[in-house]
Amino acid sequence: MLSKIATALFIFFLFASANAQQKDTAFSKHWAGIDSLVTKQNQTKRALEKIDSLYALASQNAMPAQQVKALVYKISLTDKVQENNPNRSIHLLEQELDKKNDATVKAILHGLIAFQYQTYFNQNRWQLYRRSTTINYQKDSIDTWSAEDFHKAIAQHYLLSIEPAAFLQQTNLSAFRAIILKGNSRELRPTLYDLLAHQALDYFKTGEAYITKPAYAFELNDANALQPAPLYANAVFASKDSASLLLASLQLFQQLIAFHQSQKDTAAEIDVDLERIEWVKQFGVMEGKDSLYKKALEAIIAQYPHHPQNLQAWYLLAKLEKDKAAGYSPFGDTANRWGNVKALKIIKQALPDTSVEAEGYANLKNLATEIKQKSLRVETEQVNVIGKPFRALVKYKNTDTAYCKIINISHDNEIPSLSTYEGGSQKDIWQYINKLPVLQSFSQ
Repeated sequence: MLSKIATALFIFFLFASANAQQKDTAFSKHWAGIDSLVTKQNQTKRALEKIDSLYALASQNAMPAQQVKALVYKISLTDKVQENNPNRSIHLLEQELDKKNDATVKAILHGLIAFQYQTYFNQNRWQLYRRSTTINYQKDSIDTWSAEDFHKAIAQHYLLSIEPAAFLQQTNLSAFRAIILKGNSRELRPTLYDLLAHQALDYFKTGEAYITKPAYAFELNDANALQPAPLYANAVFASKDSASLLLASLQLFQQLIAFHQSQKDTAAEIDVDLERIEWVKQFGVMEGKDSLYKKALEAIIAQYPHHPQNLQAWYLLAKLEKDKAAGYSPFGDTANRWGNVKALKIIKQALPDTSVEAEGYANLKNLATEIKQKSLRVETEQVNVIGKPFRALVKYKNTDTAYCKIINISHDNEIPSLSTYEGGSQKDIWQYINKLPVLQSFSQ
């Protein structure tokens, strides 16, 4: 999924964007000068003055991306020269939000404000969860907020960031190169709506916002949540618990899938659909979840049999069998004895003859390597009776023959001197042991 690979992201990690200025020729020299002041000359205050000038210039020329970038730089640099104050950063963004009429800039600012709140919350999570919720209390400073206050603010601003959905869906990311890092799968997030919606989803999907769940709390128990995309996109999900972020996630996934279906943007559609399917499998509590999950993956493969993005669906199917195999017990549950064999069969069926630049291709190759990896482990009792046979439990994988040696224990005192504590390594220890006189050897 996209969360596992580099993609277009908001440039919260500010100075990594120095190479994202190819087409911002009117401002490339300005930013190069600012970066030089900060990284080479250590003149942060002077850099801040230049940022203010650049922001004014960007505002005069109606260049929203440059305005947002200047704000983000300003927040970061101000925190370097003054005590870090999240109240100040958020107040600055909210002030700018009140001034702006441009729907695009307002959407981005809402996303930035939500991110600021979320960052502060994550850094102070444990203290906040121990803090009680106050009622009818003036909360001008987030220092007085409870965890519930933060969750409400974060959710509110993320929802506001994607509110002008139709407009954002028509906004190509090329106009925002100045504030976006280009990843290796940009085609999976083609519009500003995609970027903001997935940023919101990353928060919504956790369902963490509940401090005290209401009796009517929404549960992810509707089998329609794991139906193939055409059925899922048209399903109706509703609940008395309208504030549920799990419900918001279901509905936002629907909007993203429907949008990419209408645009015939197959790569982005498959990607978001797979994200939806994996998320529902993780949080869903419906009957027959594993069967529904498998059918949803198979539906993607059947609908787009030759699209490279469907290799991730093949990978998830193979991983499902591999995970089942982990539950196999030779003297207990033998139901999934051949799970790894089934997984390798799926991998062989899915992998094309030539390399493909797709996440699923790499995942399939890595999974095959993991399944085929050899291992051998021997466990013995800690205490054994002298002169009596003792048992050893041998656990092995992909190993047809075990070669064994029995050596004299009198060398035991020499082995610790080769330990890692003395600068040696495991390899040194085993090389030494392998050279000791053998009392008996056998293979099995």
